[in-house]
Amino acid sequence: IADDTHVIDVSRQFFDAVGEASISVETPLNSTTLTQESVQLSDLTNEGLLCNPRFVVMPLSGTARANIAALKFDFPQNTPEYYQASVFANADAHAQWIANTLSGGVFPGPQITISMQDWMSTACYPNGGPCSFYALGRNPPAIFISNNGGTGVGSGDRLWLDPEAVSHEIGHHIVGKYV
Repeated sequence: IADDTHVIDVSRQFFDAVGEASISVETPLNSTTLTQESVQLSDLTNEGLLCNPRFVVMPLSGTARANIAALKFDFPQNTPEYYQASVFANADAHAQWIANTLSGGVFPGPQITISMQDWMSTACYPNGGPCSFYALGRNPPAIFISNNGGTGVGSGDRLWLDPEAVSHEIGHHIVGKYV
């Protein structure tokens, strides 16, 4: 509510949007079998991007950023946009669980940048391999998550699809906020 000189009241419902993403989900939970499932994405910024107050996804260098004006992120599997939607949806589902379970309905900010990478790291594996890590000292904080194109969910092989990888890194954010 506003007049020509003052904003009197603001309601988030007029600025945030709900979207949808088609992602791979472990079925049954904790298995290595993936099935397609449609999940709801909340609090999107209504700009057609995978961005809300909790996360923003930055794609792999040289690839297009997922951008859908209708906010229905339904991409063919194994495309850069599909991986972006998967990592965002998995991160946001975990953040919502944290907010509702531990934080009185609010996910502790600031917004985290999820940066998708294609490098292998000896920090995680002696001979190099896919890796993810939370960069606490960055402003804003960031999660870096790499992938090597493998197929094994839960094996450290396909981190962009693995909800446990991004959930683990979000855990570092929570520890950094509360400890």
